[in-house]
Amino acid sequence: MLDSLRIQNYKALQSLDISKLGRLNLVVGKNNSGKSTVLESIRILAAQGNPSLIDEIIISHDDEIIARSKPDFVGEDDERIDIYEGLFTNRMFPADGSPIFIGSCDKKKYIEIRRVFFDDEITETKDKSGGITTSRTRKTFSSLDEAINRNLNQTIEIISPEYKDRPLYLDKFDMGFYRRQSNLSNNTGAMPVSFVPTQFLSMDLLAELWDKTVLTDYFVNIKRFLKLISDNLEDIAFIKVNRSRYKDIERTGIVKLDNHVNPIPLNSMGDGIVRILQLVLGIYPAIGGILLIEEFENGLHFSIQEKLWELIFELAKTLDIQVFATTHSWDCIEAFTHAAEVAQDNAILIKISQGTGENQNTAISTIYEKSDLINLTQADVELR
Repeated sequence: MLDSLRIQNYKALQSLDISKLGRLNLVVGKNNSGKSTVLESIRILAAQGNPSLIDEIIISHDDEIIARSKPDFVGEDDERIDIYEGLFTNRMFPADGSPIFIGSCDKKKYIEIRRVFFDDEITETKDKSGGITTSRTRKTFSSLDEAINRNLNQTIEIISPEYKDRPLYLDKFDMGFYRRQSNLSNNTGAMPVSFVPTQFLSMDLLAELWDKTVLTDYFVNIKRFLKLISDNLEDIAFIKVNRSRYKDIERTGIVKLDNHVNPIPLNSMGDGIVRILQLVLGIYPAIGGILLIEEFENGLHFSIQEKLWELIFELAKTLDIQVFATTHSWDCIEAFTHAAEVAQDNAILIKISQGTGENQNTAISTIYEKSDLINLTQADVELR
C-alpha cells in the first residue's frame, strides 16, 4: 500500500503532502480544492505513467481541444506536445524544466513527468556479413535556451525508479489510445487500479465488467451489494437488445424480483441500484491494487451508505485493496466513520484545503486517523 503521497506541479496541486495513508482513505474538501486531482494522480502513479492513461486523462478534460484552439497551434495535430501542457500547474510547462512529481513522500515509489528537448544520434554499424545495424542514442536537455540555440525537438519524458535508465516518451498525442475504463497494469512496476467515476457507466460497459466476474469466487458479492437496495432481488443478468435498427446490438441489465413473475429492467429500479452495481463491479479489477471512487455518495440515499462502507471495508481487507474515495457529503463522512469503528482496519479521513497568503500555491492536508473520527464534527470538515 501507499503509506504517504506527495504531488507537485500537477494541475491545481502545485504542492501537496499527505503524510499518512491507510487502507481506506476518504478525501474531503470544498469544490476546486483538488480532491479529484488526488485520485487522478494516484491513477497515474499506479499505472506508472502508462501513455494510454495519460492520453485518456487529456481527452476527458478536453485539453487537446483547448490546445488546438490556440492561434499558434500549427502542424500535424497528433504531433504537438503542447496538448500535454494542461497537465502542469497553471497549464504551462515550467520555465525551469521542473517535473510533475507524484509519489510517496520518501520517494521509494514515484513517477516524474517533464518536458525535455532532445537530439537523436543515429549510428550505423556493419557486421561480418555486411549487414547494417542501426541504433539510436537520445540525448536530452532541460534548458529552453539551449533548445532554441540548437534547434532541438521536444517531447514529454516519464521516469520512475522502475525504469529510470529507460524512460517512456510521449512524442505524439494519439486519440487511438483513449479507453473509457482504464484498468492498466502492464507496465513494469505497475499495480492493478480501478477507477469508478462520478458519472454512470453505460450498460455495455457494465456488462463488460460483469462478464469478468462471472464464474469467479468474487461473483457472490454482487448480490450482497444489490440487496442493500432491494431485499427481494433474486437474480440479475445482462441480455442483448436491439434498441434501433440503425444501431448495433447493445446489452442491458435485467433483474428478477421474488414478487414479480417476469424480469424487469435494471434501469427501472432507479439510480441507486445502478450506482451500487457500478461500485461492486469496479472493485473486482482492483484486487491486489488500488480502488478509486469519485464522489462516493452519488446516487445513494444516506440510509444505505454505512452498510455499503462496511462491505467495502470487508472486501478491501480480504482482497488486499487500498481504497481512495472523495465526497462532498457529511452523510458519507458519518457513514465512513461508523464503518471504521466496526472494522478492524486502518481508516483515514483527509481534508484538502488551499493555503492562504504566502502559501496560496500550496494545498494543505489535514489527517484524521481512526481514533480521531469518533470526535469529528461537521465544523471540522466544513464543505460549504
